[in-house]
Amino acid sequence: MDVESNPGPAQSDNINYRSTNNTNTAKISSNQGNIKIAHLNIRSLKNKKHYLLAQDLVLKQKFDIFTISETWLDTSVTDTEIEFPGYALFRLDRNGKRGGGVSAYVNQSFKCEPMKELTYIAESGLHQL
Repeated sequence: MDVESNPGPAQSDNINYRSTNNTNTAKISSNQGNIKIAHLNIRSLKNKKHYLLAQDLVLKQKFDIFTISETWLDTSVTDTEIEFPGYALFRLDRNGKRGGGVSAYVNQSFKCEPMKELTYIAESGLHQL
């Protein structure tokens, strides 16, 4: 996924990492402002309770970019079932196998698009979106 902020600096001045349970966050500081990023290993976004908890976290914390691993999604789940208001959704499902899958929610104030040539699931199980 190619993300560009209106435009930002080529590199960040400062990165602070924090880990809370299964959520990792990074705050990238620059003279242009901060980008708030978090990641969650959710173990099934299909689970309505997990989905609502993730959505609540994102909307309350106002993350700019929020990524999720182990979404366990497939073609039976539509984007509208798992969207977060104000965020663009990008997803890579692991069809045909149990588990896996990744998704990224990007605040709609950012101009971004997926880099299709870099999006794939390797035989090793690595998911790249």
